[in-house]
Amino acid sequence: MGGARRPVRSRCRSGLAGRSAQTRPGDRRGPGRACACGQGVPKARSWTQEVTPEFHPAAQEELAAAVKIGDARAAGLGLELLFETQRVVALLCDLPDVGEPLDERYRRFPLRRFPFGIVYRIDGSRLRIVALAHRRQRPGYWARRK
Repeated sequence: MGGARRPVRSRCRSGLAGRSAQTRPGDRRGPGRACACGQGVPKARSWTQEVTPEFHPAAQEELAAAVKIGDARAAGLGLELLFETQRVVALLCDLPDVGEPLDERYRRFPLRRFPFGIVYRIDGSRLRIVALAHRRQRPGYWARRK
């Protein structure tokens, strides 16, 4: 009866009973701990240096054009796009490597509610935003921007 070995499973079963993830008296949960077993959710890498955003001139033009088109479609839509772009840029300054890698240098992070993504690269302490790319636009059109 020397059959195949069973796969090894994680011993953590705290989430199986449908209990909430709140800390209960007696739990050993602390900051960054997802369950009482001590296994936790990995923390995001923290950046020690401050990252400042820098828009490529063509990316600024794309944003201005998108805001103008949004305002033409519905009152206030362009302003909402601008606020969403500011929110994502602030997030990227805090966590620059959160975007989807496109190649060895560039990353993309999508905007909520809008069919755009911010294409950027990290150069030292600068977050260089090279494009506000529409989802249906030709991929990589921004690749020659410095």
